[in-house]
Amino acid sequence: ILFIIPLMSKAYLSPPRGIEVERKYLPPDADALSKRVTELGGESLGQIRFTDTYYDTIDCLLASKDEWLRQRDDAWELKIPTGEESRSGGERTSFREIEGGHQVGLELRRRHGFDLKENELCPLLLKEKCGIIPFASFETVRAKFKLRGLALDLDLASFGHGVLEIELMVDSPERIYEAEQQISQIAKEIGVQPLSGSQGGKLETYIRRYKPKILENLIDAGILSPS
Repeated sequence: ILFIIPLMSKAYLSPPRGIEVERKYLPPDADALSKRVTELGGESLGQIRFTDTYYDTIDCLLASKDEWLRQRDDAWELKIPTGEESRSGGERTSFREIEGGHQVGLELRRRHGFDLKENELCPLLLKEKCGIIPFASFETVRAKFKLRGLALDLDLASFGHGVLEIELMVDSPERIYEAEQQISQIAKEIGVQPLSGSQGGKLETYIRRYKPKILENLIDAGILSPS
């Protein structure tokens, strides 16, 4: 995949967005994807670049529960399960997203009893009060598209892994199935293939390549498959 210099920046400071329903696919050629999306009435939204840093305890307290705490550039996000089927590496098919340092801190305190007060979500305090430290960090260049209300994100991570993510936000678990059907239809129309069982998104691939101890812990917890 060939990416050009990013065309825009992005802020991630919005309140909780509800439930993210997402599927990941093998990355198509960027020019071919852009052409096909345009033919179907969609549009290209340009490119962005961001850095994701993921945090957890040494024994994977969060990830072993399929909870994923990250800082995207300067903004905090927490993905938590909705209760539907498990996936891996933060790539479960649907997650509830909590955004913003204050809301993320409240959720961590509610779920795990961490001694976090308002506006205390920063790497230093996470380490001192919760034993939470970074375990993965990488940059992503993302080409963004929109088609019939769905977001299509073509990603290339700094460690060489590419993936296409098709996403739709919904406001209740009852709408997850409908969103999944919409995503599948769009994928069919643009001609992309889903990731196989041995393939994963950016974070899962990073863990499998570079974090053998974390991989072992998450396999034991049933979050990741052995291969």
